[in-house]
Amino acid sequence: MTYEQLIARIDDAYPDNMIGLYAADPDGPHGDTLARFIAVELRDTFEPDQGDEYQARMALDMIDKAYREMGEVVERLHDVWKSTWQGGVPSV
Repeated sequence: MTYEQLIARIDDAYPDNMIGLYAADPDGPHGDTLARFIAVELRDTFEPDQGDEYQARMALDMIDKAYREMGEVVERLHDVWKSTWQGGVPSV
């Protein structure tokens, strides 16, 4: 599988197919830094000499690691919010 084929297989899982936009034009003004991160990380970890199973596993491992790290940041932000919230309806 090529990088482009990998992107095509996952692109519709993200709103507005933004991963594909960033895969084609990583520095374009598309306005979604998370989609850019995904496309660039997949590109940077892609090894064209490897088979489909390897490519899928590497992509999964990379995205899973980022997912876990983001979860930790979300938890910390919850802690920060809880420590600053003074009741009432929180503003977002």
